[in-house]
Amino acid sequence: MVRAAIVLLAAGIGAAAVSTERRAAWPFQATVTDLQGRPVPFQVVTLGGTLVFKVGEKPPLGTPIVEYLVVGDTLRAMTPALYAMNPERGAILFFTQGEDSIQLVVGRNPFGATDRVSARGQRLSVRLVGPSAVIDSR
Repeated sequence: MVRAAIVLLAAGIGAAAVSTERRAAWPFQATVTDLQGRPVPFQVVTLGGTLVFKVGEKPPLGTPIVEYLVVGDTLRAMTPALYAMNPERGAILFFTQGEDSIQLVVGRNPFGATDRVSARGQRLSVRLVGPSAVIDSR
């Protein structure tokens, strides 16, 4: 009985070690807000990176239905907005039209809470430098 408990405990520790080494499918979270306290239209284009956006929910539990922004497509949205993303394969560009500016905060998951970087401007590009996200502002 004691041996069985030790084997199960060792198996549990081994499984926990494996699960912490997995990479998240979308290792970063981006939060887009306006600077003036009003909704601002903006657009997102991917230059190779992955951006995930919600398009609906499945009843009865409200499970999100998501899609990926692909190279060549443009996502049009309003602030505030929240996206899962992975700029590993290329940059992701957020931009506004006219005089409006946005603030972009990108953090590593869970919930974009760690390694946060932010920038303000009309054209913001998220890319990776090593393991860290960097935002270029123009």
